[in-house]
Amino acid sequence: MTNQSWYVTLKPAIDTALYWPGAILKRIGLQKVAARYCFMLANHSALNLFGKKTMTQFYSRFVSPGDIVIDAGANVGHKAEVFAGLGARVVAIEPQPRCVRRLQERFARNPLVTIIRKAVSDYSGTATMYISKAHTLSTISGERAANNPQFWAATIAVDVVTLDAIIAALPAAPVFCKIDVEGHEDKVLCGLHYPIRAISFEYTPGTDIAANAIARLAQLGDYRFNFSRGESLDFDFDQWVDAITLKRHLLHCPEYGDIYARLENRLNDTSILPRAA
Repeated sequence: MTNQSWYVTLKPAIDTALYWPGAILKRIGLQKVAARYCFMLANHSALNLFGKKTMTQFYSRFVSPGDIVIDAGANVGHKAEVFAGLGARVVAIEPQPRCVRRLQERFARNPLVTIIRKAVSDYSGTATMYISKAHTLSTISGERAANNPQFWAATIAVDVVTLDAIIAALPAAPVFCKIDVEGHEDKVLCGLHYPIRAISFEYTPGTDIAANAIARLAQLGDYRFNFSRGESLDFDFDQWVDAITLKRHLLHCPEYGDIYARLENRLNDTSILPRAA
């Protein structure tokens, strides 16, 4: 296990100092102003300078120059920017209009990033998206929406695509796929029928989503797993573990985080992929 950087160690205190004005604005009834402040803060690249450096070091173990990376749930592009900075060609998939506009501004002059304005699921078509005042919480998960009705400011119709369809249109196999779709991660993986070398997806305690996603990956290939708590970018395990070991570990983990899956057998990374006509 690697030592966390000083930035990661201090990040909770930094976040608290930066975000308290938004909390005050919300408390005194200025919700729209608070939402704008938080959106501006999340998008301000200078405030993410040290986080970007830490993310670059972390993701360099998965991504190399010339690789193809899928960013499902790209939001405003913090991680897409890191992947492109590592020299990868990035497919950034994001359905929220506000976030798509930010992505277009951010990557207007970056030929490595392709933006697709869609949500990702286990089918192609349309879906209802529940838009949160905090854009990082918006979701097409009806279950999550029903369980948290206070979060949603509006609903919109969005186009939906599967990972299979995205991959079929690529010139080569993706080597890494990041999935952060707010409670819909397992459904996204059900729309994938071809193993990807490495995958990450968000873990939320108290749900079956992670267990379902892990089971789906076990059907696709011989994967080994690791877990990174919160935004630490630090693995819980020194060695990659099997699905059973990870699921037992998560039973005693009350923290959210990201699960990483690494394919052990890479022989069929590219040979079994479908191709667009």
